Amino acid sequence: MLNLKIFSIESSKHDLENIRANFNSDSFFELSDSLIGIEYFGDSHEYIDVLKSAKTMGLSQFLFTSRKFLKVISFIVKEDFMLDKIEFVYPITKDSGEFINKQIESIYAAYTDSALIDKHLNKLLEEIEWLAVDDCIDIKSISFDFQSEEDNLYQKITVFNNGVVTLPRKQDVSVFSKLLRNMRSLN
Repeated sequence: MLNLKIFSIESSKHDLENIRANFNSDSFFELSDSLIGIEYFGDSHEYIDVLKSAKTMGLSQFLFTSRKFLKVISFIVKEDFMLDKIEFVYPITKDSGEFINKQIESIYAAYTDSALIDKHLNKLLEEIEWLAVDDCIDIKSISFDFQSEEDNLYQKITVFNNGVVTLPRKQDVSVFSKLLRNMRSLN
């Protein structure tokens, strides 16, 4: 299991090399033009050390807001990944939970009917946005499954609102990196 903490960078390639030098090169991942991931090993002390080191280098934590999570969900569906689980910061009503689960099931039941997929995706996104705006209930995490190109096995990625991502293996960072690069293009 690979744990990454995501940081925003506003620096040149030279500064990027200085940042890389402060971390083990095996634990540093360039995810996009403006985002990097630093691996830590699940220990809360190590996580805090990564945060402290990043702060001294002027890095900003990248957080997943509800708006960003809506883009993540859109990407997951459009890439034919399998949306596995959406967790919220606070409990949601039974009706909302059932509605969300029904929309997720309907998305995947629609198979190749893109109009039907879009219809259920929009309903899902509207419900989540309603929860965030009207009830102030944000998403805590999203898990999704994807089929690895390397070995055709299904793998799970979990994205947390605090900018932490868990991935099954280092070689799967490219899937998450693609998600981040494509989030900008999704409306």
